[in-house]
Amino acid sequence: MTQLGPVPYTTVQTMLEPSFPVGRQYYWKAHLMGDISAQAIDVMVHFYAKVPSAFSALGFQQLGNAANRVSPDATAYSHRDALYDFLMLSGWEDPASAEDNIAWTRTLYDTMLPHLHRGIYVNGLTEDTTQPTTAAFRPETYQRLVALKERYDPTNFFRLNPNVKPMA
Repeated sequence: MTQLGPVPYTTVQTMLEPSFPVGRQYYWKAHLMGDISAQAIDVMVHFYAKVPSAFSALGFQQLGNAANRVSPDATAYSHRDALYDFLMLSGWEDPASAEDNIAWTRTLYDTMLPHLHRGIYVNGLTEDTTQPTTAAFRPETYQRLVALKERYDPTNFFRLNPNVKPMA
């Protein structure tokens, strides 16, 4: 199917609801990738053969193209050399199986780390991500964000996110 054209934001926000219904439980991790190597595919196949729930998925969002035509220092998005955003999503219905599904995703993520990009997309940072917020940015970009944070939010009021802390 090809569908090009304006779409209301509320429509975009509900497009995946049939695949991810309300009431199901979810846990996810994501990380940028460069090339998808044969070794990375082997890891994914190995893990997916042991997936604890049929509602789980692995996915790739293609990056690059127009984004790579912008200099990495032009915006806060620093890792323009990444070719994919790799998503590891567990979904399950029985609350008692939460531990198994979360462990599957975390172990897959840890096993995939050698095959992942050195940087991470800032929206991929979660409470249990081992990479610091600085991994989402080039060092020069991070310093610019710290200066902006210092100027506009010196008390760090807006901190309930992957936080860039002010200098103070």
